[in-house]
Amino acid sequence: MGLPNNEFLKDYLFPIFIETGTEHGNGIKQVLLFDTIKEIHSIELNGDCYKAALKNFANEPRVHLYHGDCKEILGIVLETIDEPVTIWLDAHDNSHVETAPLITELEIIRENRRMPSPVIIIDDINHLQSWGWGKNISLDDVTNMLKTINPNYDIKVQVHPYEFSPHKTSYTLVAS
Repeated sequence: MGLPNNEFLKDYLFPIFIETGTEHGNGIKQVLLFDTIKEIHSIELNGDCYKAALKNFANEPRVHLYHGDCKEILGIVLETIDEPVTIWLDAHDNSHVETAPLITELEIIRENRRMPSPVIIIDDINHLQSWGWGKNISLDDVTNMLKTINPNYDIKVQVHPYEFSPHKTSYTLVAS
């Protein structure tokens, strides 16, 4: 996951942060820069990325890593949380399959009733229907699903540089 810059993030972070897609751990590193963060939960499907993250964050007690499919693990993580949370999702997966897990992830979040309405941030929303990542998923589908989680969400797409790759632009949907 590539998070946008810290100026963007500070407005949306609750003390608990969940991400689907650890990858190289850049998102974790960036969120750890905030003193207000007390827990980070990160789910990674790729075994090599997961093992590298275990090694990289072995001495960081705020980081909780999970290996497996977010469609199976996200609900288990959410069941343990009963306070406000920021959830970071990708609009795609890296395997370029026909459908990304985004709608399923949003359904899992909708079904979790323990926690108050989370801030949901969706990375790479501009890639939703390109490269096969979000085939058959439109921005309207995502917006409608978010409104079933919280009909009062303020939903917007923001454009900003990545923190770790300032030459790249990120299109990020925020529901808050």
